[in-house]
Amino acid sequence: MGSGTSSLISVTTEISRIHNSTLQISPIKFNGTNYLPRSKACMISVRANKLVGYLTGTTTRPVKADDEEKWLSEDALVLSWLLHSIEPALNAQYMMMESAKDIWDAISRQYSQKNNYAQAYEIRKESREMSQRGLSVAAYYSNLSHLWQQLDAYSTHRPSIPTELITFQKDIEKERVYDFLAGLNPDYLQVRVQVLGRDPFPTLEEFYYLIQH
Repeated sequence: MGSGTSSLISVTTEISRIHNSTLQISPIKFNGTNYLPRSKACMISVRANKLVGYLTGTTTRPVKADDEEKWLSEDALVLSWLLHSIEPALNAQYMMMESAKDIWDAISRQYSQKNNYAQAYEIRKESREMSQRGLSVAAYYSNLSHLWQQLDAYSTHRPSIPTELITFQKDIEKERVYDFLAGLNPDYLQVRVQVLGRDPFPTLEEFYYLIQH
């Protein structure tokens, strides 16, 4: 079997594998208010299928007809994934777009900044009000960490001077230790006292380790 035939079989197998993938690439359907989590979920799924270049534009449309056919097929697949990850009420405005990147960029322009302040406020409020209650410490910490990661994604302030960045990160981490402490069950009152009396003040990971041990 020649090398050309082997390459053709390899390409055909890869395309077949991709086309057998589910059209539902994200468990979160885009509804106009959840741009950040939905775009993150889509990016992970598309990257896992080695097709992220169709979103970023790094996989450019080739000139050769044979290569172009493969590009059109894969781009159409990613485009279908994106359309299936959008609520039907918003879907129509993107149906006639030419490429997956066109859809990706259009949604980014329309929604990446929209509702950011409102979403960040709701997430911050939820993290401040969260408490352990019937959860294990691990589950409580996991839930808070998820909210903090979302807040980080919405943050627009990043000090450029290294010393200021370190101070900024330490202040953020201290605030998160406070939030974590405040939501723990009363059983951990003694641990709270110990942590707040420590010098230097423990990092979030150090505090979590103390709670677990």
